[in-house]
Amino acid sequence: MQLRVVPGQRRPEYINASYVDGFQRSRAYIATQGPMASTMPAFWRMVWEQRVHVLVMITNLVEQGKRKCDEYWPETGSQVYGMVEVLLLQEEVQANYTVRTLRLRHLKLTRKDRAGVVREVVQYQFTSWPDHGVPRDILPVLSFIKKSSGAWPESEGPLLVHCSAGVGRTGTYIVIDAMLKQLRAKGEINVLSFLSHIRHQRGFLVQTEDQYAFIHDCLAEAVDSGETNIRSSYLARYINSLQSNFTTEETTWQLLQRQFNQITAKKPVEDQFAAATVPANQLKNQSFDFLPMDATRTKLSMVGEEEGSDYINASWIPGFLSLNEFLLTQHPKEATTPDFWRLLWEQDVHTVVILSPVANPDSPVFWPESQQLRLGMLSVRHTEEGLLSGFQTKDFRLECGESTPRVVRMVFCPEWSMVEEGGNLGLLQVVHTRQDNLPPRPLAVLDREGGTQAAAFCALSSLLRQLHSDRSVDIYSTAKTIHNARPGVWLRPEHILQLYRAVEALVGRKARQQPEGREARAKEERSPSKAQY
Repeated sequence: MQLRVVPGQRRPEYINASYVDGFQRSRAYIATQGPMASTMPAFWRMVWEQRVHVLVMITNLVEQGKRKCDEYWPETGSQVYGMVEVLLLQEEVQANYTVRTLRLRHLKLTRKDRAGVVREVVQYQFTSWPDHGVPRDILPVLSFIKKSSGAWPESEGPLLVHCSAGVGRTGTYIVIDAMLKQLRAKGEINVLSFLSHIRHQRGFLVQTEDQYAFIHDCLAEAVDSGETNIRSSYLARYINSLQSNFTTEETTWQLLQRQFNQITAKKPVEDQFAAATVPANQLKNQSFDFLPMDATRTKLSMVGEEEGSDYINASWIPGFLSLNEFLLTQHPKEATTPDFWRLLWEQDVHTVVILSPVANPDSPVFWPESQQLRLGMLSVRHTEEGLLSGFQTKDFRLECGESTPRVVRMVFCPEWSMVEEGGNLGLLQVVHTRQDNLPPRPLAVLDREGGTQAAAFCALSSLLRQLHSDRSVDIYSTAKTIHNARPGVWLRPEHILQLYRAVEALVGRKARQQPEGREARAKEERSPSKAQY
């Protein structure tokens, strides 16, 4: 691609970028390499000249110690890149991607052009694509593509996509986005034909066999699940649609059953639970129905060479804000109490949500009340207790060697249930308020067995944050992501329906607390999540 000739230049300036066709739109995309320090002025000139409204970035600045792209936007305030001044207006960091709103001001326009001297662009940066290979989880990629492409006004210029070289991940994004559009319009796709066509426009788009297979996996998921990101105002009708085709004999809902089957489709084999099932660790589990997979389990630091000393029944659960937002675990047994406190210290946990009943044989008291608890170099002391919005809290001071002491707050809600409309929002608000006032740290959530209740709390926490951010919720993707991280937590289709009902209640309570104005409702009606397959 060549930039326009500007005063003082004798010939157009070259930039490593190519027009790429989309579905029923020529030159729908610009595929380009990640900007470097020397190419940033040309990059922003191209954005301005091509009237680009949405930038899609599919790389981190540094991956595995190698520079993949230079930071071509200001971290704060504004910065001038050649002829264009860029001002960062807003930045929203989520688990898998970051959204930045930028204001551009052209510094060299003549007076008659001053009316168009300022524009806004939105940058979507996907941050969890591994340097080599493809993402393990399809759902975040689909969500990212739908959100970023949905923010692209048809009246504006091309959608700009870049990774590092501007071919592998860039081509993968373009093919998936174009095929999703063809799927919506015609109910059919032709990946091979489309990719063959756009490879004549920029060589090596979609570089590897893994990327080509990943495209098909993403499209297969899109076909199976349909559009699952639901506007809050449409949620009640969506739930009613899940309950259609009710059959008295089976006492279930066919569409809900189908969605449950898709959410729980991943069936791990025994080898994927190797650490949880070795003889040294079997008695550490409350139940063999809820075990951490090796790929997502939280590891303790090794104590000597004893087999199993790094094991605790706990799993990392992705949330709305980060990939390691939650530590889902079981109520400590007497023998695993030292491991639990080690877990809190090593993972820098400052808040624990306890959903299990306390002081019965299955869930004993595991904290000190009056005397200090010593666990090797780690000491735990109860310092304070109180009530927050009706929930009992206990604070503990943890000290270990020369490290800075920490305070861990436990919030108790025994026998919590997601079907209790009154308790959900209050507990979530108490926990969110504390977490939001701290630097990013994992939230530990436990029920007796590390199962459905704790998983439901993690799901509702993520969905409430999505509701705040997007005025929409994706219960299907949230539930499936949690299942993939800790299989088995959703035992029956009714658990998924209860999630929908709990979110519907949250939507209703939030609406009563904060009535939406006309402008907010209009924004929601324009939301891309309105589209249905």
